[in-house]
Amino acid sequence: MKVIVAGFPKTGTKSMATALKVLGYDVYDYLEHFWYHGKQWERLLTGKGNVDDFSEMYQDVDVVTDTPVYHFWEEIHHVFPDSLIILTIRDEEAWIRSWCNQMQKLKDLRLARLIWFSRQTEDCIDNTLIDIASLYSALPFLSSGLLRKSMNY
Repeated sequence: MKVIVAGFPKTGTKSMATALKVLGYDVYDYLEHFWYHGKQWERLLTGKGNVDDFSEMYQDVDVVTDTPVYHFWEEIHHVFPDSLIILTIRDEEAWIRSWCNQMQKLKDLRLARLIWFSRQTEDCIDNTLIDIASLYSALPFLSSGLLRKSMNY
């Protein structure tokens, strides 16, 4: 792990991910986190995982960004202490407008669910895929710090 982008979604994380990809970094953004590590994130988000999971998940990745990394950047940095941290920020009012717009677009999750269930892996069979809606409904829980307190490191 070389870089942790610790900014909230809608603060330029996609632009940062694109720039880092252009520079040759292997970047895990929102989709990669759940595509490649959905089961591990499900364990972490339900309090069954621990900080050591990050080592296994990201040992061969250069950069992590966006959801849910922004909430766990400290734990990831604990596992990869030599990684640089980039904090992306945005004007608060502009961020809230952008976030609300994004959430409005996600109300209809048919396309997102189709993408998840079209994967040609065992995950589709054993019903362990993370439901995107449940992740977004977990945001108040995540921001409360309750999940972070349950992790040991």
